[in-house]
Amino acid sequence: KDIIVRWGGEEFIIVLPNTDAKGAKAVFNRIREMIEKYDFGCRITVSGGIAFVNEYIESEKLIEMADKALYKAKKRKNLIVVYEKKHFSESSFLFKQD
Repeated sequence: KDIIVRWGGEEFIIVLPNTDAKGAKAVFNRIREMIEKYDFGCRITVSGGIAFVNEYIESEKLIEMADKALYKAKKRKNLIVVYEKKHFSESSFLFKQD
């Protein structure tokens, strides 16, 4: 079951169980496109930080990973950043310019 919650003023957390990084990026892109098409009277851009793990991880650590990815995405403007931690020992950032 997917979950979306507001996390602070302008940030949201979307939990997509049973979704891989590619699927999460597709969901993010659909959301971003819908938001950017809407006329708010000013230009709105959307950045996303995705945390992806294959094993159990504490929710606080998962949020920290997503937050790090989001910070990198915001610095690069309108970018998706995926933080993938493999086996809890090595980690890498995957960047995708849209």
